[in-house]
Amino acid sequence: MVARKDLLLILLLLLLIIALPITLFLAKQRQDIRPRAKTAQGPAKLFLTAPSLINLEVSQGQTFTVDLYLDPADKNVSGVEAHLTYPANMLDVIGTAQINTSQFPTIIKNTAGNGNIDIAVGQAL
Repeated sequence: MVARKDLLLILLLLLLIIALPITLFLAKQRQDIRPRAKTAQGPAKLFLTAPSLINLEVSQGQTFTVDLYLDPADKNVSGVEAHLTYPANMLDVIGTAQINTSQFPTIIKNTAGNGNIDIAVGQAL
């Protein structure tokens, strides 16, 4: 009977020794638990438009504009964050975003360069 208790105790200790490092490893993993902007009509969407570029070849040195729009899907949106990438060896950004400050008066980030465009805007709640 004592041997059975000892065996059970050893198995329990082995389980703890194995489970503890696994639990610590999983707890350290980056977790994204933020709620997403979603409505009954579907999620809010960001999309890019460049109507002047449809069926148009762009020559070296030519400038063009790309617009980033938000479709809030009939919901009040208090902030937007967008991270865009582009081929830095083919394109140069010559200006940062012109933000509609009546909708989003707080500009948190508006940077462009080295193949990245980062925009984050919001409004007071």
